[in-house]
Amino acid sequence: MNSRIPLRDDAYQVNEMDGELLLYHAGKTETLYLNESAAMVWYLCDGERSEKDIVELLSESYPEAAESMSDEVREAIEVFVEFGGIEFK
Repeated sequence: MNSRIPLRDDAYQVNEMDGELLLYHAGKTETLYLNESAAMVWYLCDGERSEKDIVELLSESYPEAAESMSDEVREAIEVFVEFGGIEFK
C-alpha cells in the first residue's frame, strides 16, 4: 500500500442531489457521481492521512470489506486524480 498523502482540492464540492452524491467544481462542466464509500474516501483525503491510513481506517470501520478495501481506496483515489480533485503532498 502506498504511503502517498492525498489532498483534495477544496474548490471541488460534494453535494447530495436526488439521493446521489455528486463531486463537482463550480468552474468546470464535469460532475462525478460518487457512491457512499467513494465519498468517505474523498473526505478522508485531507492531506494528513496516507493512502495506507485511509485503508486501515475504513477496514476497521467496515471489517466485512477489509479484504478488498486497499483496491477500492486506490481505485477511488485514481478516479479523483483523473478528475482533477486530488493531488499528493
